[in-house]
Amino acid sequence: MTTYCQNHPDILQNADLARSLTVFAIEERSQLAFETIWKLFATEQQKKLVTSVDEQGDSLIHKGACFGNAFAIQSFFSLLPLEMHHAAASQPCSSWNDTPSHLAARVGDCQTIEILAQLYSGNPLQLVNYNHGTAVHLAAKNNACDVLRLLLKENADVHAMRQDNQGFTPLMRCIENGHVEALETILGCLTHAEERFQAIPISSLMPASRGLIYP
Repeated sequence: MTTYCQNHPDILQNADLARSLTVFAIEERSQLAFETIWKLFATEQQKKLVTSVDEQGDSLIHKGACFGNAFAIQSFFSLLPLEMHHAAASQPCSSWNDTPSHLAARVGDCQTIEILAQLYSGNPLQLVNYNHGTAVHLAAKNNACDVLRLLLKENADVHAMRQDNQGFTPLMRCIENGHVEALETILGCLTHAEERFQAIPISSLMPASRGLIYP
């Protein structure tokens, strides 16, 4: 495919085809596959692709975060001017208004979250989606313990205990899904004993059938 594209450079000028090829490379989750396809495009075309959105309003940065392709994410941000980094790192996508950090948390991608945290000039736990959930809520729901440790290492504060629009804290999401390891991870990141009890509303302790031992 790449040989054909190299021999027919005119087809690469088609914006839809160029985007489809890039998304294909992202989904492969291979640095080699991404580099091979990405370098087919001239720098100016790469910049246009990075700043464009599809019919749903999603960018290639959202696609990269969704598929846990940290190398693609890094490549995309390297083409953006510094003044655009903060906005791009916090831009919501069409699905639940998830930011790139939310999407990376869903798939347990620590590397992408580290990149995004450096680019977003603020506490990443303040970014919420349509359900008013943070990346910690999604990591807890999906038992992404490494992501929880990364997010809470420097940010184990009130934002870690926030309820989403359904009334769930990250701890309650762990309980709801039976994720004991994620529950223990969050509690381990909350340093003060009183914070542990404040983080779990009494109503969340009711479903004893989960087989969990609560602190």
